[in-house]
Parts: sequence; C-alpha cells; structure tokens
Amino acid sequence: MDFAGLKDDIINLIAGGPVWFDCLTFQNDMTSIDNKEQVFSLLVCLGYLGCRKFPNAGTERCAYVPNREIRETLIDIVREQPWYNAMPVIERSEKLFQAIRSLNAKTTAEIVGGIHNSPYVSVIGYNKEEALVFCLISGLMWCAESSYDSFRELPAGKGFADLVFVPKNKPDLPIMIIEFKRDYSAEDALNQIKEQDYAARYRQDGDEREVLLVGLNYNSETKEHHCLIEKM
Repeated sequence: MDFAGLKDDIINLIAGGPVWFDCLTFQNDMTSIDNKEQVFSLLVCLGYLGCRKFPNAGTERCAYVPNREIRETLIDIVREQPWYNAMPVIERSEKLFQAIRSLNAKTTAEIVGGIHNSPYVSVIGYNKEEALVFCLISGLMWCAESSYDSFRELPAGKGFADLVFVPKNKPDLPIMIIEFKRDYSAEDALNQIKEQDYAARYRQDGDEREVLLVGLNYNSETKEHHCLIEKM
C-alpha cells in the first residue's frame, strides 16, 4: 500500500527522520486500514514505532523507529519489495558507498551535500558536527546496516574517532574511519585521524583488512562540503 507517500515515509523513518501523523482516526482495527494515519497509529499501538507528543500539536504525533532491531526488521521488509531498487534514497546509498570505496572524494562530498539539503537534517539543525555524522549514517544505511557495525566517538589511538564502520565478519569490505570538521578543512579532519592514530587498533595481530581514512568538512559560510579519502 502507498497511501499518500507511505513508502517514502517508511524509508525516511528507517533513515532516522521523524514522521508526523494524525492519530485521531484510529479505531483499533487491524483489518480496515484506509489511510496512512491509521497505518502509523497501528504500528505505534503494536509497539513497532515510538511516538512523541509535543505541546500545541493537537492530535498530531511524531513517530520514530525506537531501536536498531526494529530498524533492521523494517529494512528486511523493504528489501523484499519489488520497488526496492527503484527508490532514490537506496540508489544514493549505493553511490555513496562506492564513492568512498573508490576514493572518490568529490562525489562523496556532493552526495553528503545532497543529504544535508534533505528535510530531515533541518530537524536537528545543521550547525553542529552532529549533523554531519547523521548525514553519513543515514546516507550509508542501506549499504552498511547489514554488513557493518557502526561506532560513534569510538576510543581509538590517542583520542576518540567521530565515526567508524567495521565490517561484520566480511574481510573483503574496508574499515572506514571518518572524522568531521565544521569550519575547518577536510585536511584538518584527515590529519587528526593520522595524528591521533585512530587506525592503531586495526593494525594489531596481523590484521590485514583495508582501512579507509575519510576527512569531511562543512563550511558554514559557503555552505559547501569537502572531502579527502586515503587508503592505508
């Protein structure tokens, strides 16, 4: 069913964005579903989605995916749909992953910039490095969720790496260490990875997995992103 863009809303939820719906029409009926509002009301009542109520929002509620387990289940369901490969956000995820793997920093920055301009990022405010982290996590989700474990502020070397993707028992996939900078350069971000030796933990015990170092910045004056990628 694609009531009023339901497919897009489900994908947005999986990517970490909120979805607003009106709970007023829900009749606690699992067989007579007539619109998107009833779908989200039912999923909230069954516990598959979390729900927040905000002051002065009336009967509108904000739905969200409450944990990783439910997100992975939703991803599995979406992957089984015949329209899966035709969704732009999924195609974008594949392009972003391949751009990073091929050390294509220009394309990586362009795709992250596109995610920055999406409606979800404006919800959290694009004035902190937190928003850059969100862009990468949501952008890579469809390619990385089932194949990688992701870690934020991971203790590594002499400090804490902003974001690290480590393959789940797949030695053919690269480890990705990503550092973000706002109003500093991508070179500053990349140099921090090296100077703080964030990759040290992955050079132990003869670990020969490929490691990619990704420095990404956002310039708040020019509204541009820049990226540098190196392979260890």
